Amino acid sequence: MMVIETTFKPIWPVPVQIRIGAGRSKQVKGPEDALYYITNRWPSTKGNRLELARLSCMRMLKRQERCDDARNAFVSAALEANVLVL
Repeated sequence: MMVIETTFKPIWPVPVQIRIGAGRSKQVKGPEDALYYITNRWPSTKGNRLELARLSCMRMLKRQERCDDARNAFVSAALEANVLVL
């Protein structure tokens, strides 16, 4: 019997633009990217929307959350942190 492994890397139909600090704006293309920025680059470690976005993106990667819901949660966290580029 042959086993084939696949990688599940969802992307959002429309990336989210963020700018953290004085750097260039970045495109966040999906929940995996969002978790990277939330974990490693976010300007604040506190915030209700931040925690909701973290949980929502993790659930999306486990296929327990809709992609749109994870994106919306990330956009809300980016607004809260003042890093969303409109």
